[in-house]
Amino acid sequence: MIVVSSVHTSGSDVAILFADSIIAVIRNFEMVFSGQVGLSDSSFLIALSPSPPDPATYLAFANGKIAVTSVCFCSVSALIV
Repeated sequence: MIVVSSVHTSGSDVAILFADSIIAVIRNFEMVFSGQVGLSDSSFLIALSPSPPDPATYLAFANGKIAVTSVCFCSVSALIV
């Protein structure tokens, strides 16, 4: 189940937070959705481990960074290069 998604400020990348605290990042998502690039070539997963006691509830994606929060947990999880 998708909890929240966020499009990067560049407008070409998207991060999707799932209920099981896994983040999917799709680079150049418009090219993926139009069939120009394969999903496996333009995406990767981030598993938040260990999972926080409270599930992640918010995701922000800007300036090449992904921030994830829950009720009692906050972490910058990745840097997109």
